[in-house]
Amino acid sequence: MQETINLHQIYGLAANSPIAIPSLRLSSNVKPELDIKIEPAKDPVTQERIVCARESGIHIKIPDLGEVSATAHTLTVRPYHSGLEYCENLILGSGVSSVLHLHNEIPMHGMAVVPPNSNEAWVIFGRSGSGKSTLTLALLLQGFTILSDDSIRLKKTSEGVFAYPTSTRLKCEPHYLEYIKNHYAKARSSLIAPHKCIVDLKENCVSHQPVKVSFMAQLLPHKKAQLSLHKVTRTKQMKWLSINVLRPRVIRVLEQQELMFEHFTHLTKVPFYVIEAPNLNTHRSLIDYGQTMSKQLENINATSTL
Repeated sequence: MQETINLHQIYGLAANSPIAIPSLRLSSNVKPELDIKIEPAKDPVTQERIVCARESGIHIKIPDLGEVSATAHTLTVRPYHSGLEYCENLILGSGVSSVLHLHNEIPMHGMAVVPPNSNEAWVIFGRSGSGKSTLTLALLLQGFTILSDDSIRLKKTSEGVFAYPTSTRLKCEPHYLEYIKNHYAKARSSLIAPHKCIVDLKENCVSHQPVKVSFMAQLLPHKKAQLSLHKVTRTKQMKWLSINVLRPRVIRVLEQQELMFEHFTHLTKVPFYVIEAPNLNTHRSLIDYGQTMSKQLENINATSTL
Protein backbone atom coordinates (compact mmCIF):
# COMPACT_ATOMS: atom_id res chain seq x y z
CA MET A 1 0.00 0.00 0.00
CA GLN A 2 1.45 3.35 -1.04
CA GLU A 3 2.14 5.88 1.74
CA THR A 4 -0.01 9.02 1.66
CA ILE A 5 2.02 12.20 1.20
CA ASN A 6 0.77 15.62 2.36
CA LEU A 7 2.76 18.66 1.19
CA HIS A 8 2.24 21.23 3.96
CA GLN A 9 3.49 24.76 4.41
CA ILE A 10 5.43 24.78 7.71
CA TYR A 11 7.01 28.13 8.60
CA GLY A 12 7.07 28.84 4.87
CA LEU A 13 8.78 25.55 3.98
CA ALA A 14 7.06 23.05 1.67
CA ALA A 15 7.21 19.91 3.81
CA ASN A 16 6.62 16.35 2.68
CA SER A 17 4.68 14.83 5.62
CA PRO A 18 3.37 11.26 6.09
CA ILE A 19 0.55 12.60 8.31
CA ALA A 20 -2.01 15.34 7.77
CA ILE A 21 -1.57 18.35 10.08
CA PRO A 22 -4.94 20.17 10.39
CA SER A 23 -3.49 23.45 11.69
CA LEU A 24 -1.43 23.96 8.53
CA ARG A 25 -2.47 24.81 4.99
CA LEU A 26 -1.43 22.61 2.11
CA SER A 27 1.52 23.96 0.16
CA SER A 28 1.17 25.01 -3.47
CA ASN A 29 4.81 24.11 -4.15
CA VAL A 30 5.46 21.25 -6.54
CA LYS A 31 8.75 20.14 -4.94
CA PRO A 32 9.22 19.61 -1.18
CA GLU A 33 11.95 21.56 0.66
CA LEU A 34 11.75 19.39 3.77
CA ASP A 35 11.24 15.62 3.92
CA ILE A 36 9.58 14.41 7.18
CA LYS A 37 9.74 10.82 8.41
CA ILE A 38 8.17 9.13 11.44
CA GLU A 39 9.99 6.16 12.97
CA PRO A 40 9.78 4.10 16.19
CA ALA A 41 11.89 5.44 19.06
CA LYS A 42 15.33 3.82 19.21
CA ASP A 43 16.04 4.50 22.88
CA PRO A 44 13.94 4.17 26.05
CA VAL A 45 11.93 7.17 27.31
CA THR A 46 14.30 9.81 28.67
CA GLN A 47 13.71 12.09 31.66
CA GLU A 48 16.46 14.48 30.62
CA ARG A 49 16.46 16.89 27.68
CA ILE A 50 19.52 16.20 25.52
CA VAL A 51 20.67 18.34 22.57
CA CYS A 52 23.53 17.27 20.30
CA ALA A 53 24.62 19.46 17.38
CA ARG A 54 27.13 18.73 14.63
CA GLU A 55 27.69 20.00 11.10
CA SER A 56 25.69 17.02 9.89
CA GLY A 57 22.62 17.98 11.92
CA ILE A 58 20.87 18.24 15.27
CA HIS A 59 19.60 15.43 17.51
CA ILE A 60 17.27 16.13 20.44
CA LYS A 61 15.75 13.88 23.10
CA ILE A 62 12.70 15.40 24.81
CA PRO A 63 11.44 13.97 28.14
CA ASP A 64 8.23 11.92 27.79
CA LEU A 65 7.70 13.14 24.21
CA GLY A 66 10.25 11.70 21.80
CA GLU A 67 13.35 12.22 19.69
CA VAL A 68 14.11 14.57 16.80
CA SER A 69 16.88 14.24 14.21
CA ALA A 70 17.22 17.13 11.77
CA THR A 71 19.37 18.15 8.83
CA ALA A 72 18.85 21.13 6.55
CA HIS A 73 16.38 19.19 4.37
CA THR A 74 15.25 16.16 6.40
CA LEU A 75 13.41 15.75 9.68
CA THR A 76 12.90 12.42 11.47
CA VAL A 77 10.72 12.24 14.58
CA ARG A 78 10.49 9.24 16.91
CA PRO A 79 7.64 9.67 19.42
CA TYR A 80 7.69 7.71 22.67
CA HIS A 81 3.89 7.30 22.61
CA SER A 82 1.37 6.42 19.91
CA GLY A 83 -0.97 9.13 18.66
CA LEU A 84 -0.80 11.76 15.93
CA GLU A 85 -0.72 14.61 18.49
CA TYR A 86 2.73 13.45 19.68
CA CYS A 87 4.05 13.41 16.12
CA GLU A 88 2.58 16.85 15.42
CA ASN A 89 4.13 18.33 18.60
CA LEU A 90 7.56 16.99 17.68
CA ILE A 91 7.31 18.21 14.07
CA LEU A 92 6.00 21.72 14.78
CA GLY A 93 8.08 22.19 17.95
CA SER A 94 11.72 21.16 18.23
CA GLY A 95 11.71 19.52 14.79
CA VAL A 96 11.13 22.44 12.45
CA SER A 97 12.90 24.83 14.85
CA SER A 98 16.05 22.72 14.49
CA VAL A 99 15.75 22.71 10.69
CA LEU A 100 15.45 26.51 10.66
CA HIS A 101 18.49 26.88 12.91
CA LEU A 102 20.47 24.77 10.44
CA HIS A 103 19.39 27.22 7.73
CA ASN A 104 20.75 29.97 10.01
CA GLU A 105 17.23 31.29 10.48
CA ILE A 106 15.43 32.00 13.73
CA PRO A 107 12.00 30.84 14.94
CA MET A 108 10.70 33.39 17.47
CA HIS A 109 7.96 33.51 20.10
CA GLY A 110 5.83 36.33 18.76
CA MET A 111 2.93 37.50 16.63
CA ALA A 112 3.01 39.14 13.20
CA VAL A 113 0.33 41.12 11.40
CA VAL A 114 0.03 43.16 8.20
CA PRO A 115 -2.00 46.41 8.32
CA PRO A 116 -4.77 47.04 5.77
CA ASN A 117 -3.48 48.26 2.39
CA SER A 118 0.13 47.59 3.41
CA ASN A 119 2.86 45.24 2.21
CA GLU A 120 4.94 45.30 5.42
CA ALA A 121 4.61 43.30 8.63
CA TRP A 122 4.68 44.34 12.27
CA VAL A 123 6.29 41.71 14.51
CA ILE A 124 5.51 41.82 18.24
CA PHE A 125 7.17 39.52 20.74
CA GLY A 126 5.87 38.62 24.18
CA ARG A 127 5.96 35.93 26.81
CA SER A 128 3.02 33.58 27.39
CA GLY A 129 0.12 35.53 28.90
CA SER A 130 1.40 38.94 27.76
CA GLY A 131 -1.61 39.44 25.46
CA LYS A 132 -0.26 38.57 22.00
CA SER A 133 -3.29 36.52 20.96
CA THR A 134 -5.74 39.12 22.29
CA LEU A 135 -3.91 41.88 20.41
CA THR A 136 -3.82 39.74 17.25
CA LEU A 137 -7.58 39.21 17.47
CA ALA A 138 -8.24 42.89 18.15
CA LEU A 139 -6.19 43.88 15.08
CA LEU A 140 -7.85 41.17 12.97
CA LEU A 141 -11.20 42.84 13.69
CA GLN A 142 -9.67 46.10 12.44
CA GLY A 143 -8.97 44.52 9.04
CA PHE A 144 -5.39 43.39 9.60
CA THR A 145 -3.98 40.26 7.93
CA ILE A 146 -2.49 37.64 10.26
CA LEU A 147 0.82 35.86 9.80
CA SER A 148 0.86 34.29 13.28
CA ASP A 149 -0.36 34.88 16.83
CA ASP A 150 2.30 32.88 18.70
CA SER A 151 5.40 31.86 16.70
CA ILE A 152 7.10 33.31 13.66
CA ARG A 153 10.02 32.56 11.33
CA LEU A 154 12.31 35.47 10.49
CA LYS A 155 14.65 35.32 7.49
CA LYS A 156 17.23 37.76 6.19
CA THR A 157 17.32 38.50 2.45
CA SER A 158 19.04 41.13 0.35
CA GLU A 159 15.84 43.19 0.59
CA GLY A 160 15.50 43.05 4.37
CA VAL A 161 14.11 40.78 7.11
CA PHE A 162 10.96 38.82 6.18
CA ALA A 163 8.34 37.16 8.40
CA TYR A 164 6.81 33.88 7.24
CA PRO A 165 3.26 32.69 8.00
CA THR A 166 2.90 29.76 10.39
CA SER A 167 -0.33 28.18 11.69
CA THR A 168 -3.78 29.30 10.51
CA ARG A 169 -5.15 28.93 14.06
CA LEU A 170 -5.74 31.73 16.56
CA LYS A 171 -6.10 31.28 20.32
CA CYS A 172 -8.81 33.26 22.10
CA GLU A 173 -11.15 33.25 25.08
CA PRO A 174 -14.65 31.78 24.42
CA HIS A 175 -16.49 35.09 24.96
CA TYR A 176 -14.63 36.57 21.95
CA LEU A 177 -16.14 34.05 19.53
CA GLU A 178 -19.15 36.27 18.90
CA TYR A 179 -16.86 39.06 17.61
CA ILE A 180 -15.12 36.65 15.23
CA LYS A 181 -18.27 35.02 13.86
CA ASN A 182 -19.86 38.41 13.26
CA HIS A 183 -16.93 39.31 11.01
CA TYR A 184 -15.98 35.91 9.60
CA ALA A 185 -18.90 33.52 9.30
CA LYS A 186 -16.72 30.69 7.92
CA ALA A 187 -14.30 30.69 10.87
CA ARG A 188 -14.36 27.34 12.69
CA SER A 189 -13.75 27.09 16.44
CA SER A 190 -13.11 24.38 19.02
CA LEU A 191 -12.83 24.46 22.81
CA ILE A 192 -9.46 23.16 24.06
CA ALA A 193 -9.82 24.20 27.72
CA PRO A 194 -12.55 25.76 29.92
CA HIS A 195 -11.30 29.28 29.12
CA LYS A 196 -9.46 28.77 25.83
CA CYS A 197 -10.63 28.29 22.23
CA ILE A 198 -8.85 27.68 18.96
CA VAL A 199 -10.27 29.44 15.89
CA ASP A 200 -9.25 28.21 12.44
CA LEU A 201 -8.91 31.16 10.05
CA LYS A 202 -7.63 29.15 7.11
CA GLU A 203 -10.08 30.89 4.77
CA ASN A 204 -10.04 34.30 6.47
CA CYS A 205 -7.38 37.01 6.56
CA VAL A 206 -4.33 34.75 6.90
CA SER A 207 -1.40 35.61 4.67
CA HIS A 208 0.04 32.92 2.39
CA GLN A 209 3.28 34.76 1.57
CA PRO A 210 6.28 36.09 3.53
CA VAL A 211 6.14 39.81 4.26
CA LYS A 212 8.95 42.33 4.84
CA VAL A 213 9.22 43.44 8.49
CA SER A 214 8.78 47.17 9.13
CA PHE A 215 9.46 47.14 12.89
CA MET A 216 9.63 44.78 15.87
CA ALA A 217 8.47 45.34 19.43
CA GLN A 218 8.35 43.68 22.84
CA LEU A 219 4.86 43.57 24.38
CA LEU A 220 4.68 44.06 28.14
CA PRO A 221 1.44 43.95 30.17
CA HIS A 222 0.47 47.34 31.59
CA LYS A 223 -2.14 48.20 34.25
CA LYS A 224 -2.61 51.81 33.17
CA ALA A 225 -4.98 52.98 30.45
CA GLN A 226 -2.28 54.96 28.65
CA LEU A 227 -0.02 53.08 26.21
CA SER A 228 3.69 53.58 26.85
CA LEU A 229 6.47 52.88 24.37
CA HIS A 230 10.14 53.63 23.76
CA LYS A 231 12.81 52.64 21.29
CA VAL A 232 15.64 50.50 22.65
CA THR A 233 19.39 50.39 22.03
CA ARG A 234 20.98 47.63 19.97
CA THR A 235 22.37 45.97 23.12
CA LYS A 236 18.94 45.80 24.77
CA GLN A 237 17.41 44.65 21.49
CA MET A 238 19.82 41.69 21.44
CA LYS A 239 18.71 40.85 24.99
CA TRP A 240 15.00 40.92 24.09
CA LEU A 241 15.59 38.85 20.95
CA SER A 242 17.51 36.19 22.87
CA ILE A 243 14.68 35.94 25.42
CA ASN A 244 12.08 35.36 22.70
CA VAL A 245 13.88 32.79 20.56
CA LEU A 246 12.21 29.38 20.41
CA ARG A 247 14.33 26.41 21.56
CA PRO A 248 17.16 28.55 23.03
CA ARG A 249 19.07 25.45 24.15
CA VAL A 250 19.53 24.50 20.49
CA ILE A 251 21.09 27.90 19.79
CA ARG A 252 23.43 27.61 22.79
CA VAL A 253 24.68 24.22 21.60
CA LEU A 254 25.13 25.53 18.03
CA GLU A 255 27.12 28.48 19.39
CA GLN A 256 29.33 26.17 21.46
CA GLN A 257 30.05 24.13 18.34
CA GLU A 258 30.59 27.37 16.35
CA LEU A 259 27.81 26.36 13.96
CA MET A 260 25.68 29.49 14.47
CA PHE A 261 27.21 32.23 12.34
CA GLU A 262 24.92 35.25 12.23
CA HIS A 263 22.87 34.87 15.43
CA PHE A 264 20.64 37.96 15.82
CA THR A 265 22.93 40.49 14.17
CA HIS A 266 20.86 40.94 11.01
CA LEU A 267 17.69 41.42 13.09
CA THR A 268 19.12 44.43 14.91
CA LYS A 269 18.91 46.46 11.71
CA VAL A 270 15.12 46.49 12.10
CA PRO A 271 13.77 49.23 14.45
CA PHE A 272 12.82 47.76 17.86
CA TYR A 273 10.48 49.17 20.53
CA VAL A 274 9.19 48.17 23.95
CA ILE A 275 5.42 48.56 24.28
CA GLU A 276 3.54 48.66 27.57
CA ALA A 277 0.06 47.89 26.27
CA PRO A 278 -2.98 49.26 28.14
CA ASN A 279 -5.13 46.75 29.95
CA LEU A 280 -8.07 45.51 27.88
CA ASN A 281 -10.37 46.21 30.85
CA THR A 282 -9.69 49.96 30.45
CA HIS A 283 -11.55 49.88 27.11
CA ARG A 284 -15.25 49.53 26.37
CA SER A 285 -14.80 46.53 24.09
CA LEU A 286 -12.32 44.49 22.07
CA ILE A 287 -13.18 46.68 19.06
CA ASP A 288 -12.31 49.83 21.04
CA TYR A 289 -9.05 48.23 22.21
CA GLY A 290 -8.17 47.30 18.62
CA GLN A 291 -8.80 50.85 17.41
CA THR A 292 -6.53 52.28 20.12
CA MET A 293 -3.69 49.82 19.49
CA SER A 294 -3.99 50.13 15.71
CA LYS A 295 -3.52 53.92 15.88
CA GLN A 296 -0.60 53.68 18.32
CA LEU A 297 1.19 51.00 16.31
CA GLU A 298 0.69 53.01 13.13
CA ASN A 299 2.44 55.93 14.88
CA ILE A 300 5.36 53.62 15.72
CA ASN A 301 5.51 52.45 12.11
CA ALA A 302 5.53 56.03 10.82
CA THR A 303 8.38 56.84 13.22
CA SER A 304 10.40 53.76 12.25
CA THR A 305 10.31 54.62 8.54
CA LEU A 306 11.64 58.16 8.97
